[in-house]
Amino acid sequence: MKPDETRADYIERRVEELKPWYHKIDLGHGIVTPGFDFDDQWVGTRAVMDSISYEGKTVLDLASWDGYWAFRAERKGASMVVSSDARLMGYRNLLFCREILESDVIPMCNVPIQELTTRLSTIGLPEKYDVLHHLGLLYHLRDPMLSFAQARKVISEDGVMLLETAFIDDDENSYMAFNGLEGNYHFYGPSDTWAPTRLCLKEMLIRSLFEPVHEELWRVKPPCPAAVAKGQKPVGRLAMLARPIPEDTASVADQRKISGRQ
Repeated sequence: MKPDETRADYIERRVEELKPWYHKIDLGHGIVTPGFDFDDQWVGTRAVMDSISYEGKTVLDLASWDGYWAFRAERKGASMVVSSDARLMGYRNLLFCREILESDVIPMCNVPIQELTTRLSTIGLPEKYDVLHHLGLLYHLRDPMLSFAQARKVISEDGVMLLETAFIDDDENSYMAFNGLEGNYHFYGPSDTWAPTRLCLKEMLIRSLFEPVHEELWRVKPPCPAAVAKGQKPVGRLAMLARPIPEDTASVADQRKISGRQ
């Protein structure tokens, strides 16, 4: 802080200096970071999150960016929260929010999903977590199944994964739509890659030794009618829960597919 600054002045100055922000994070003193206006999209994630008990749990928040969901887990009573992202963008924002909120969230930046288990082990963090956040990540990835494989390795056997992703609301056909290249995007924009149907997403989880659970608690944001009218895929957003299942409960065929054996 500068000598003539109040704490509120300091927070407002740093919030301005750290633009752009992704999430709207309440820092107190009537100050909220100027993130994107995605509240209608994340209301479903918050609702599904509120069905989970975080008290005394360890949490790994993937694709954390500036840490909104990590801080929320901490406020809900988590005993330890690790905030991970594959890039540095948003990292300074995360550290600033951690300072202002007097948070104990552990930042772990610049960690690609394929290196997740190795990095956790290398820096001495726990290798298993009670709650895993896999939010706004799957549809960005070139290899979404790899992210589920990594997620399965770091979740405790009685843990739960909170998943939010772009999806196609089709529970009868199993396929995953590719977004295409510039000039021919089928949904959203350049950073988006895949959108599975609802059925496909369930099957991807099962093949990765997860069991989709509590479907009555899932929340859906339907496709944008304007986008569908333009011929884009009917892509919405789905917030859901899944639990790990032991490998010996999977069918022989699924075990072969999981392990890569034919």
